[in-house]
Amino acid sequence: MAELVFIHGLNTYGDHDIHIGPLKFGPMHARLERALAKRGIELVSLSGSPTATPSEQALQLAEQIKERKLANQFHLLGQSTGGLVARALAHHPNLQNRIASVMTIGTPHRGAIAAEFGLAFNQRYPRLQKIFAACGYDTERKLAIFRAFTPAAVSEFNQVLTQNGNISPKPLEVSFICQVARQETSWPLLVLGSRLNPEDAPGDGFISSASQRFGLTEGPFALDHFGELGFFPHLSRTARIAATSEFERLLDAIANTVRRAAQKIV
Repeated sequence: MAELVFIHGLNTYGDHDIHIGPLKFGPMHARLERALAKRGIELVSLSGSPTATPSEQALQLAEQIKERKLANQFHLLGQSTGGLVARALAHHPNLQNRIASVMTIGTPHRGAIAAEFGLAFNQRYPRLQKIFAACGYDTERKLAIFRAFTPAAVSEFNQVLTQNGNISPKPLEVSFICQVARQETSWPLLVLGSRLNPEDAPGDGFISSASQRFGLTEGPFALDHFGELGFFPHLSRTARIAATSEFERLLDAIANTVRRAAQKIV
């Protein structure tokens, strides 16, 4: 069974769960893990410190991989900011010859406007800041997390990877582009959409399609940022059914990429 290391995106709560406010909906990797197992792929979920930069998280994950008995060749899959960590991890000198593919879903390869929204939140919404703090969510302490994912910060991140030189042997690099009309996103992103994506650029309700592009591209898949994880908090049953179908199509594309990378190695 092919091994796929999954790196989830930013979670300011510091855990591995999908959150809508204080509500939890299970581990981010759970639905991907079950669905990919049916396709002959074993998902190994790893995560670094939520307050660390992508490069710092990559160093942390390299140590975790060292401690695990993974196959000599494995694959990386990063969702959202986890895709940046995957790219940094692929440059680690002790892992370069072991990584067969680097795949990303909904990753801000050119940064996220939403990160700038997070940085400005306290000034724009002081009353909400106080309410969140009273509920145990201190937005002031979260500011440092967002700084690593602004367009300017990710541009610097990309330059550093370029300066580090090409990976040898180079893994298969594929980004799965997810794009859905704003009115078809799930209700949490529908509520926040105009703030997270004020220009209404095509994307997954959180990350623009243009920012998601890295390496070879596949898609678009009609999934929002939650749907990429197999989670569909849509108000409409028809929308949930459509998103479920697109999620299955995304999983097939991931499985096909794993097979293509294996053939390249052979």
